[in-house]
Amino acid sequence: MTTLSRRHLLAAGAAAALPLLSRLAHAAGTPLAQIKAAGELRIGCEAAYVPFTYRQGAEIIGYDVDLAGLLCKPLGVKPVFVDTAWSGVIPSLYTKKFDIVMSSMSYTKERLERVGFSIPYAEASQALLVRAADADKIKSAGDLNGRTLA
Repeated sequence: MTTLSRRHLLAAGAAAALPLLSRLAHAAGTPLAQIKAAGELRIGCEAAYVPFTYRQGAEIIGYDVDLAGLLCKPLGVKPVFVDTAWSGVIPSLYTKKFDIVMSSMSYTKERLERVGFSIPYAEASQALLVRAADADKIKSAGDLNGRTLA
């Protein structure tokens, strides 16, 4: 049996997403040739969203940082993350403070009208776990009233 590590999955995802990078960079108004000439891809994010992009001391780390490194390697450019307050991420993309946004951004009607999204590379759904003994008693959020939650 073969076991896939996180690095294998990131590499596979990066290879599949590479064609999207040129489309995203172009959608931001910066041609891929210009990014290659600069030697870096400036990536907008809000470094406050564990495990995707967050700070460890002064360094921005996380899943998106790892994935960006894999995407940028075959292009011969360095990923440079630009930490930006969330409310300014899309406006900063338009003013070319960075070339793309690589942050956990949900689809909304307003965002779909303003930016081009790649194929999602992470799922961020929510779920509620209950004890098997309570499965018949808890069917909705309203059924949690008066109960202790942890």
